[in-house]
Amino acid sequence: MRFFLLVLFVLLVHNGYSQSFKTDTTFLVEAKKNALALYYNQMRTQSHLINGSRYTGPQPTGRHNLSAKEHPYYAPGWLPGTVLYDNEWYSAAFLYNVSTHTLITNYGPEQIQLISEKIDQFTLEDHHFVKLNEDQLPHTFYEITYNGASKVYVLWQKVVESKYKDNRITSEFIPKTTYYIKKNHTYYVVRGKRSLLKIFPGHKADLKKIIQSKNQVYSDNRIFFISEMARIYDSSSH
Repeated sequence: MRFFLLVLFVLLVHNGYSQSFKTDTTFLVEAKKNALALYYNQMRTQSHLINGSRYTGPQPTGRHNLSAKEHPYYAPGWLPGTVLYDNEWYSAAFLYNVSTHTLITNYGPEQIQLISEKIDQFTLEDHHFVKLNEDQLPHTFYEITYNGASKVYVLWQKVVESKYKDNRITSEFIPKTTYYIKKNHTYYVVRGKRSLLKIFPGHKADLKKIIQSKNQVYSDNRIFFISEMARIYDSSSH
């Protein structure tokens, strides 16, 4: 839009004052040419991001009080973020459909589903997602919640279940979240406190101390406890 206004301004100046300022003709021609080049370059940059397919999936309602089962997304509404797409960074608003592992943007005039093969990583607010193509894991996007010598990844998923209710078929999106720790080049699935302590033996007292300090049960904040245990392990190992 800024480039369009600049182009318009240059054209108006050229048309309204060209007769009075003949000596400025060369300057105006160059200014108009440069403004047009900037404008079309910006348009090409924007259009590159929206070269995916039109998104026709469930629409966000704008209600942020929906339960997790009522929508297929990481969050129920659009979130500001960035994406490394085809080796270039872009900023826009996004939806992340965790039932299909697809990223949707409203950067252009329509909702566009980006081409997953072209996405290396993206952010949603302060949450960072990366693509992992490891033999030990499903090939898709993971939120990275701790990025030290050890690493903690979260695979957000929702399984779609159809139900017959009130004389109509409705869909529910059942969360199925998996937690992984990468330690010494090996990935481990964290299913609970017991498996976490098997990955980090000798740190039972540390986990108990963390839980007491947060005044929470483990199941209420798994991401924090797993990430904090990885951090403690790394700090004690170096």
